[in-house]
Amino acid sequence: MPHPIIQEPSWLSFSEDGHEKYTRPLLGSEIIHDTAHRLNDGLGEVCMGLTFTTQLDSQDLVKRAKESLARLRFFVPIVASEIVSDSKSPTGRTWVYTPSNSEIINDWVNASITIRIGEFNPEDIIHEMNLQRLPYTHPDGQLQHTHWYLLCDKDHHGLFMHGPHTMMDAWPTLKNLDKLLEWIADPPDIPLSSLAWGDEWKNLPAGPMTATGGAREDWDTRGVKLLERIGKLRMNPVPTHSLHPTRDTIKQVGKMTRLHDSFSEELSSSLAKAVKRLGFTVGQLADAAVVLALFEGNQISVGCKSGSECHVTLDPVVMSQDRYLVGSSREHSHFVSGLCLVPISVPYSKINWQGSSKERLLSVMKMIKDQYDHFLENDNLPHVLPAQLTMYRPQQAGDFANQHASIMTNIGRLESLVSSTYGSKGDNRLPVIEVTDMIFGHRLGWQRL
Repeated sequence: MPHPIIQEPSWLSFSEDGHEKYTRPLLGSEIIHDTAHRLNDGLGEVCMGLTFTTQLDSQDLVKRAKESLARLRFFVPIVASEIVSDSKSPTGRTWVYTPSNSEIINDWVNASITIRIGEFNPEDIIHEMNLQRLPYTHPDGQLQHTHWYLLCDKDHHGLFMHGPHTMMDAWPTLKNLDKLLEWIADPPDIPLSSLAWGDEWKNLPAGPMTATGGAREDWDTRGVKLLERIGKLRMNPVPTHSLHPTRDTIKQVGKMTRLHDSFSEELSSSLAKAVKRLGFTVGQLADAAVVLALFEGNQISVGCKSGSECHVTLDPVVMSQDRYLVGSSREHSHFVSGLCLVPISVPYSKINWQGSSKERLLSVMKMIKDQYDHFLENDNLPHVLPAQLTMYRPQQAGDFANQHASIMTNIGRLESLVSSTYGSKGDNRLPVIEVTDMIFGHRLGWQRL
């Protein structure tokens, strides 16, 4: 069986109201996120930011930030795209981008960034954004799904982006926040007016099939087997084991509770070294800890007739398609959702319950690692979701067999995505900007939360 997508749609031009515009259908995980946003009261809309210290005064920081945002609009034009319904689109929803020019770019920048002077709490910013629905409306009536916040206090600052998960996966978002701080600290020599405005549409991102090199020759064998395995896991009639709330009714719809904890530098280092020595990753350690906590925290599983049927299935486990990207799609201009969403399942009966807590943890980590390896070693992985969406396209809010199931996500090493310092200034060569923290949150505006 060949892959159902023989030729993935690309960006096409059309004229509207005297303006040349560009469009392509939403594809892959873009569709999943857009459906969640529209039908589940903004579920998954994202706010992500970096806090930092800087040698720049507030006036200079604001000026450089606006210039950098204008530059981002050129190299990452998707940030200024609208998302609209289109009955002619094969997926029903499309991106629409209208090119800018050097004369009006400043108007777009001023409408796309909010400057706040004074004390701020990053947690309050995340909470505020998560309660605020997208899109934003610009003074000219344009609807825009992205907005930036520059926060300037005496001792610390913050740069936050608020937008849809349709483009704001963690890795590309952090890479573009990183690029903004790089430009702020060390402005490029090329002036904005010298950029080829009108041609920036060429930097719009390709779809997931094109970005990862197209369908593989062995899709009809290894690809189909991967598709079937994922389908079988998701068709398990026994719901995943989970914790269950002590109350039956929701008191405050959509209210979020964010809990934070962190390891010391010493403990983090020893954990990382220990799991690496054993052939695992920190992410697999976290997944295994969640699985065991769910089994041990709630020993009665709804829908299970016996322990042999019980399982914890983390679904979706999120894997970025970045490792499969080719050509220009590896650049920071490829700012669009590109996730591989797979289930990782751990049966209760296969855990070493007779062993020590360490042996139990290691047995679960081994099961999880084997599944990660199985998925990641198959180059067809980034093409599974596009194939699934040709057979079934979500048309309504999802319903789950277990509404209290847990979802795990692990961004990975931030150091590989964001620099800790940017630029240098003065005889002592101190950094112009030094990052102090990363923070993000998703809107959970869903009646079941």
